[in-house]
Amino acid sequence: MSRSFDIEVPRQGDWLREFAMTGDDDTPINLTGASIAWQARSVGGVGAVLGTAAVSIVEPLSGRITVRWHGPDFHAIGLPSEIVRVAHDMKVTYPDGIVDVPLRGQLIIYPEVTV
Repeated sequence: MSRSFDIEVPRQGDWLREFAMTGDDDTPINLTGASIAWQARSVGGVGAVLGTAAVSIVEPLSGRITVRWHGPDFHAIGLPSEIVRVAHDMKVTYPDGIVDVPLRGQLIIYPEVTV
């Protein structure tokens, strides 16, 4: 099941998290041999990729990953002083060819005061 998950990224900073991917019953998802792509586009499913998160699988058996969205990657989107919202989703491809999209939502880029 896909979950809605909004992410707030500072325009001049990073959003960095480590978390465990779990199933609907909260058991860890085995990511051994899986690949993960997490992208942002202006509209879900269409248009050019505006940004890509750096995703690392830390502990495959327990589903632990680290994710980094780098705010300056979105420098050319919108005006530096405005809040920008784009679509994002995470795509997990398992070794048996099954593709899952467990997370999707809005990636919100906030302006920064401090340079």
